[in-house]
Amino acid sequence: MISYKDALAKVLTCTKSLGSEKIKLTDAGGRFLAETVYADRDFPPFDRVTMDGIGVVFSALQSEETVYKIETIAKAGAPQVTLSRSDNCIEVTTGAMLPKGCDTVIPYEHLLKVGEGYQIKTKPKLGQNIHSKGSDAQNQKPLLLKGSPIFAPEIAILATIGKAEVPVLKSPSVTIVSTGDELVPVSAIPQPHQIRMSNTFMLYEALRQWQIKPQLLHIPDDKVALHDALSKALNLSDVLIISGGVSMGKFDFLPEILDQLEVKKLFHRVAQKPGKPIWFGTWNAGNCAVFSLPGNPVSSFLNYLVYFQAWLRSCWDLPLTQNHVKTSVIQTNASILTQFVPVRLEVNEGHFYAVLIGNNGSGDFLSLSQSDGFIVLEPESEYPRNSILPYIPFRSLYP
Repeated sequence: MISYKDALAKVLTCTKSLGSEKIKLTDAGGRFLAETVYADRDFPPFDRVTMDGIGVVFSALQSEETVYKIETIAKAGAPQVTLSRSDNCIEVTTGAMLPKGCDTVIPYEHLLKVGEGYQIKTKPKLGQNIHSKGSDAQNQKPLLLKGSPIFAPEIAILATIGKAEVPVLKSPSVTIVSTGDELVPVSAIPQPHQIRMSNTFMLYEALRQWQIKPQLLHIPDDKVALHDALSKALNLSDVLIISGGVSMGKFDFLPEILDQLEVKKLFHRVAQKPGKPIWFGTWNAGNCAVFSLPGNPVSSFLNYLVYFQAWLRSCWDLPLTQNHVKTSVIQTNASILTQFVPVRLEVNEGHFYAVLIGNNGSGDFLSLSQSDGFIVLEPESEYPRNSILPYIPFRSLYP
């Protein structure tokens, strides 16, 4: 049995480049950029009007009684117009090119319409209400760096620079494998000795949040069936995530079968709670990583968060995230195991605090729905109130 930190280090030695691919802009949300993208022109590309009103020459402004005759109107989406006389004005709309010759925009609410022109009722400032050309970004400036996550604001930037197809980091092909004769489909009515499959769908949704669409596979507790099905899955996947079958039970055949299939074991059993029975290895010189997780749902989910997500980020050359929260009460771990404790986050005086939610062991999947993440307690350690602890989130505090 190895330590949690040593286990994580071994996982991170088995990462590989997954490459990149181009996908439609409309499919790019939630993915990560595979290359830095640059401005294809100045932004904004022209001096842009930001208020409906009139364009004027600031140095030619006179008293409040002066009427500035309207020459024409500058409309958004139309070519630039020119002011012919400095003592006149041009009506402008939001988003229009600033008329040539104008250097200040005065909104309608500061004007009084008089005949065929306007009087200015509030003293303006030179250059007001103009979004200057290139003030956001100049041509060829990097806008989004390689590895940047793509959310709604990034989609807007990519659209603005004409990226109808977006280069993104390629997702691994993942097969989620469930084992166990006690498992029945979600739609089935279980017998007293059976339970419905849940880990499979929990892990499926967790992967979907990374925009990964895994294959699902259920295998009964039979050595021949396990051997044949896993042999095929290894050839078709970058990753196998297996739920169940790695503990010390009479029907926990997975370690034996994985050995027969020449999957190289890196470790089996980690000094942690929950999730101690985790098995990890690689097949075909690292071509496929195998995460074999305990069947208890809290253990399975915790190990997915700790080990698989770190493996994935490392494959994508993304930094490993390090989050911390304050503890609201004294925390003690008297055992020799690293403990991962489910908590709910609360905000108090501007700080995130971890609040224990209580759980009934690693089989209590209901506790996960009441939690936001896990705090990490080192072996044989005590932490006073307000200690800052490592935190592994799986839910945003504010949905």
